[in-house]
Amino acid sequence: MEKDTKTKTKTVDLASMSREELENYAMEKSLESEALAAKVRHYEEIIRIANSRKYKGSSEKTHPGQIDLGLFNEAELIAEEGQAEESAIKQIAPRKRTKAKGKKTAWIDTLPAEVIDYTLTEEEQACPACGGPLHDMSKDVHCEIGIIPAQAKVTKHVTHIYACRNCEKNAESVPIIKAAAPPALIKGSSASASAVAFIIHGKYVMASPLYRLEHDLKRLGISLSRQTMSNWLIRVSQDYLRPLYDFLHELLTARDIAQMDETTLEVIKEAGRAACQTSYMWLYRTGEFDEEPIILFDYEQSRSGNCATAFMEGFSGYFICDGYTGYNKLTKDEDGKPLPRIRVGCWFHSRRLYDKALRGLNKVETKAITYSEKGLEYCNKLFMLERKWKDLAPDKRLEKRKEIALPVVNEYFEWVKKTASFAIHGSLLSKALEYSISQEEYLRNYLLDGRLPISNNASERSIRSFVIGRVNWMFAFSPNGADASAVIYSIVETAKANNLDPRAYIEHILTKMPGMDLSDKAALRTLLPWSGSIPDNAKSPTGKTAGHLPP
Repeated sequence: MEKDTKTKTKTVDLASMSREELENYAMEKSLESEALAAKVRHYEEIIRIANSRKYKGSSEKTHPGQIDLGLFNEAELIAEEGQAEESAIKQIAPRKRTKAKGKKTAWIDTLPAEVIDYTLTEEEQACPACGGPLHDMSKDVHCEIGIIPAQAKVTKHVTHIYACRNCEKNAESVPIIKAAAPPALIKGSSASASAVAFIIHGKYVMASPLYRLEHDLKRLGISLSRQTMSNWLIRVSQDYLRPLYDFLHELLTARDIAQMDETTLEVIKEAGRAACQTSYMWLYRTGEFDEEPIILFDYEQSRSGNCATAFMEGFSGYFICDGYTGYNKLTKDEDGKPLPRIRVGCWFHSRRLYDKALRGLNKVETKAITYSEKGLEYCNKLFMLERKWKDLAPDKRLEKRKEIALPVVNEYFEWVKKTASFAIHGSLLSKALEYSISQEEYLRNYLLDGRLPISNNASERSIRSFVIGRVNWMFAFSPNGADASAVIYSIVETAKANNLDPRAYIEHILTKMPGMDLSDKAALRTLLPWSGSIPDNAKSPTGKTAGHLPP
């Protein structure tokens, strides 16, 4: 090898090389060329995905006509109960959504109404043609929505103290009796249940940082600093909401189906750690089909699977999660012995990778596009079947899965293993196929019980409120603040999952909790979101939550 001092490039004297050296050199350059080509393809995929998100949006919905591979039989989706699945392969027809009549404004009837009648005077109720009397023929009703802005008031709790006049004159000691009064939410503070519920609703439901709430309250004539609000939230979470959180935690680990996820969090003042170090907010919830859902957040400094192991101590059953290997620690004890827990994979993560591969592929890569579309269509097929069976009882749903879904799953994994050898290593398609291969055992496990969801989307929806809030307030100032946020988010999201108005629910429990024995589980049961003692004003008028299946 010589160096050309004029051009500053390396030259190779091929003529002086032996045949073996030439072959080695050619092989080396060939491998370098393949590596560079793979890197170029990778960067092109990244650019195409970025452009897709920028100009086409980030929705992962499969639009009608996007895929036309003729993979599955439309008859399977509309077959009568008990009809055998056909093996013919045809195109799936997109679902037609029809707008329900009257539902657009039905919620108006649930609001308090003020009726204003516009009538004619007696003099005006004469026919302009003949002068005869007019009668009330019909009515034209027009509804307007009036919104009353938040109002602030001060409630002065005046507790009278009594003493005996006679004892004051004649006795050595004077009995002093104080009238009964409810204890303050925070002793020595002006905090009330409604004020704290308002702040919690602003920050944890509407994702508004405390400095914005501080300015909003000033417009109402309330001078309340963000530091004071922060102190209130920490005190309330520690003194009142934490015992309820711990009880919900106990109830969660007693169930036999759980779902979990995790996301990042930055905490500024963590002892022994730099401000820029990443911490985590873990999410744990009951199964998606559970009639009394529980959603809990847990702040940790690590993403280690040991965090999930510690939180879910005592839990036995199925747990649904994504492909993160740290969750494997839940299946074995410290000595490596199996625990009575079964990990269930998320099919939507598999589907998402095919969707991402499609976005990153060049139009000329027809073979890779065909493979990505086929993988996506397999996943869509399984989700469409689940949508069809969503109202079935768990045992009936399990029967349908074994009869119809299992053959599709078997066919899918046969196709994945066969196709993986054709995909370019390192490409997005290759990663999608490798994900399914590595997760096959867990992806199949949703077929074991009709109560199990096909995806972990419920966890992702539950954690989304925290992620949206994090975009606005960016970080937690201290571990106490992060822990308070975990507790409050847990109560808020559990209330929402149980079709409650979180602001009204939190005001209700904070009104009841002062003076209660919060170590008494019987007392805590009356505060649970599904308790019969929850007032009607805390219940959602619609009584609905979002469905679990992707579009």
